[in-house]
Amino acid sequence: METTETKTYKIGEREFVINSDLTLRQRQTIIPIIKKFSFENATISANLTMEELCEFYSAILKPVDEKPVEKNFFELIDEWTEIEVCSFFFLNRVELLKNIQNFLKSSTQNSKTFGKE
Repeated sequence: METTETKTYKIGEREFVINSDLTLRQRQTIIPIIKKFSFENATISANLTMEELCEFYSAILKPVDEKPVEKNFFELIDEWTEIEVCSFFFLNRVELLKNIQNFLKSSTQNSKTFGKE
C-alpha cells in the first residue's frame, strides 16, 4: 500500500497529496464536516453540500506544485478520486489515532515504572 506522502491524486490538470499534517485551523474547519460522515459496513457516506465538500478537500489535499488553489476548484474532482481521497484520509486518521493511543499507553506505563524506581 502506498503511503499518503507519495500517493498523488489528479484533479483537473493538477496533482495533490493527502495533507497528513493538518493545522489546528484546518482541523477545526473539517470537524463539523467530518461529523456528517457515517461509517457502516466498510462504507463511507455523507450528506454534504458542494461547498462543504470543497472546504473539506481544500483542507485535506495539498497541491504538489504548492501553488494556491481556489476552494471551488475541487468541484472538478471525479467520483473515483473522491472515493480514493476519502478512504486514504480516514485510514490515515485512524492510523494516527492508533499511534497516539499507543504512545499514551506507553507513556502511562513508563511513568508508573519510573515512580517505582
